Amino acid sequence: MPKSLSRSIWEVAGLVILLEILLFTIGYALADFKLTDAGFIAAQEIIFFIIFWVINALITKVKVSLVPTVPWRQIFILALPIYLVWIIGIVALVRGAKNLPLAIAAGIGAGIFEEFFYRGIILGILVKIFRNQSSKAHRIWYPVLITSILFGLGHMGNAMSQSLPNTLLQVLQAFSLGIIFAAIYLRSGSLFIPMLLHGSWDFSLTAINGGISSTNTVTFMAVVSGIIMDLILFLIGAYFLRSKKLQQIELHNFNK
Repeated sequence: MPKSLSRSIWEVAGLVILLEILLFTIGYALADFKLTDAGFIAAQEIIFFIIFWVINALITKVKVSLVPTVPWRQIFILALPIYLVWIIGIVALVRGAKNLPLAIAAGIGAGIFEEFFYRGIILGILVKIFRNQSSKAHRIWYPVLITSILFGLGHMGNAMSQSLPNTLLQVLQAFSLGIIFAAIYLRSGSLFIPMLLHGSWDFSLTAINGGISSTNTVTFMAVVSGIIMDLILFLIGAYFLRSKKLQQIELHNFNK
């Protein structure tokens, strides 16, 4: 196995493990400051972003772009999911958002850091790992699927503050959303757009639920509706990455 490829694989594993370690250690350290939920989320995400920005600048050196590489007409189409989420968010605000400061902190924190980490760094490394695949579909879909799986599994830590069934539903939803986030990034060339979608999604859900963790009782209908929603989200992502559009993605923009 070439050294560069081996190093890239270890970089992905190391970054994911480091994030999990930091989730516990920094969370434990911040507990002494008696912060509000919104303050805790804001402080945690800022610390995470600084740490992984430095790691990327010095070690992984993945190019993370905020500037679109396609015409604005395509950006408008790729941003359609954002408009739908905005409608949900507006409805939540009109009905009276619960814990608005937490919703804002969760939206900004998740939108910026999680997209920078998973789509910006991890996806970029995986694109490099699979760049020699003979099929362009494999060069794109393997990194997208692996990134989305890691993104979904990253939500397993929520089981510490909510029931396992609720957590598993969140893991599946995060996986499906990860497909969309990755598709939009690869198609647009700009991480800002999935950041905006991710942030809007987390803001809307937090404003509706009043918290990060779900306290809802998991019923059979909740499972069915959740699976249907996840399937819809997956199909949207798959549509953005359909065969015709795969050929338009310039992968060299993501693995420099």
